[in-house]
Amino acid sequence: MCNPHYRRILQTGSTMSYKPIGYRRGRKTCSYEGCERPHSAHGYCQRHEQLRRQGKELRPLLDTTPRGKGGKPCLFSGCDRKRNAFGLCSAHRNQQRKGQELRELEPRSPRGDGFLNRDGYRSKSRNGKRVFEHRYVMENFLGRELLPDENVHHINGVRDDNRLENLELWSTFQPPGQRIEDKLEWAHEIIKRYEGTYTDL
Repeated sequence: MCNPHYRRILQTGSTMSYKPIGYRRGRKTCSYEGCERPHSAHGYCQRHEQLRRQGKELRPLLDTTPRGKGGKPCLFSGCDRKRNAFGLCSAHRNQQRKGQELRELEPRSPRGDGFLNRDGYRSKSRNGKRVFEHRYVMENFLGRELLPDENVHHINGVRDDNRLENLELWSTFQPPGQRIEDKLEWAHEIIKRYEGTYTDL
């Protein structure tokens, strides 16, 4: 006998209970009742085989649908994201992995609206580069890139309110010393930089 048929006899006592020799292992499903995940080893899917090796009692999994198939929604109530592992979407699975109580997710921004970082600033992709929206709006108004000593302040304190009327240009540019010549030079330079450019806002 060939090796595949010999192994089948050792495992089942018959060569007739298996599919033909050329079948792919991925097409066979887990032998645990109700589990439709792909076969991995010893008749079980990867997760049930892991439980068997650990000596734990086999149990139904939260998600018996093969991963990446079916497009079913997350099992968390009210979440319409696609389930990933253990019946949860990737975001709720991360909460579970960290030992956190599962909670509702922040609503997604419309496509093209960018996303908020942990500090509350909205960023977008421009020309393949990630930029902060408030800086981008100010640069468009000024017609140039911001200088290293310039930053943009939100007047009402809401960091994702990036309307032009809610933005102020701030500068940390200071004279290098306290001599009158230094202060006069600095004053002339800052007037030259901003006069007629920013006063119309």
